[in-house]
Amino acid sequence: MRVVSRLEISEYLPDFSMDSNLIDVHIRNLRQKLDSPFSTPLLQTIRGRGFFLGPGPE
Repeated sequence: MRVVSRLEISEYLPDFSMDSNLIDVHIRNLRQKLDSPFSTPLLQTIRGRGFFLGPGPE
């Protein structure tokens, strides 16, 4: 499992301000598209660390 932090994501965004909620908006949009066909969410958040794509803890 590879966890990607907001800081890592922001490195790929030109002129990004950490005060912006741009990453949160896109994560929300991805969740809506990725998770809708499945009973368990695929895009997971690990509080204080970042995000990962995969099944949640069982």
